[in-house]
Amino acid sequence: MPDISGPPDFQEYFEYRREQWSKLGLKALELIDALCRRYKIPLPERPHHYTPRQSFLDELAEIERDTQKRNEATNQLIEALERKREIPSEPAGSD
Repeated sequence: MPDISGPPDFQEYFEYRREQWSKLGLKALELIDALCRRYKIPLPERPHHYTPRQSFLDELAEIERDTQKRNEATNQLIEALERKREIPSEPAGSD
């Protein structure tokens, strides 16, 4: 997975969209639950294999893992660049 957001993949842009759609989906499910409780109507029937709440939570967890990996890789790169930039000091009197 590339670490840069830009053409041709725009990975971070689509990751942001996945995150926001998942959060919106969770809010919609909460609203459905609240309306069903309030007006005493049954929850919508769903096939057993269709678990939107878990799908949204899984998506958010995957995004969090990807973000952590990307941050770790960035930190390692920064540390490597800082080590490379350091100039070893020469001992005094070494002419």
